[in-house]
Amino acid sequence: MFDTMPVFHFIPAQNFEHNKKDFACPLYKAAERKGVLTTTCASSNYILDLDIPTSKTPFYWMRMGVARRCARWPIAT
Repeated sequence: MFDTMPVFHFIPAQNFEHNKKDFACPLYKAAERKGVLTTTCASSNYILDLDIPTSKTPFYWMRMGVARRCARWPIAT
């Protein structure tokens, strides 16, 4: 299941504090949620988390497997 998300504009901020009610949506470079682990133990496909305000709990969206990707259609299989 796929849907569109709005464009995100990043505004740099010092001492940013994550709102625990927001969903930390992972952002990936490609459709596959995998990649080679770097020396810092981070996936080479993972970019960052997008803090998205939501009326549901963040756990709800995690269980649904929601993520954002930068790659364009079609989805690689």
